[in-house]
Amino acid sequence: VHGKLIGAVARLQRVKGIDVLVSALAHCDPSLCLAIVGDGDERETLAAQAQQLGLSARVHFLGVRGAIETILPAFDAFVLPSRAEGLPLALVEAQACGLPVIACDVGGVREACCPDTALLTPAENPRLLADAIARQLARAPPQSPRDFVMRRFSLDKMISDYAHLTGALA
Repeated sequence: VHGKLIGAVARLQRVKGIDVLVSALAHCDPSLCLAIVGDGDERETLAAQAQQLGLSARVHFLGVRGAIETILPAFDAFVLPSRAEGLPLALVEAQACGLPVIACDVGGVREACCPDTALLTPAENPRLLADAIARQLARAPPQSPRDFVMRRFSLDKMISDYAHLTGALA
């Protein structure tokens, strides 16, 4: 890869908005590549979309992978273009690996994102997503969101929260 590499980890289903991300890539710097980790019903449709947009050489389908923490550090940024979400663990995992994220502001996404490093954008808008990706990649040097994840989502934090909750209910 000569330019930057963005990545997404998701089930390849419509709700995850990967089609919006592929469309956004068409509006990004031509040296930017996309790696998609995951599989699902939309795999062939997404590959056809990438081909139709002339992006086949820039969109890489990696399939289902284990040990995602070994893949995430290869990305310059992580993108979650979902149409709907709960609390997306993929965002938490990416930030725990120090990645800046770009995500669509749906469901619990805002709560999962470091407010100092994440960029949020409306869902279903490839142009705005492309702009957010460009802005995120232009930040230099990017601040790591890892501390945010450790303060908010670590095992110690969860144990403390549950202890507080059960103490409050006893």
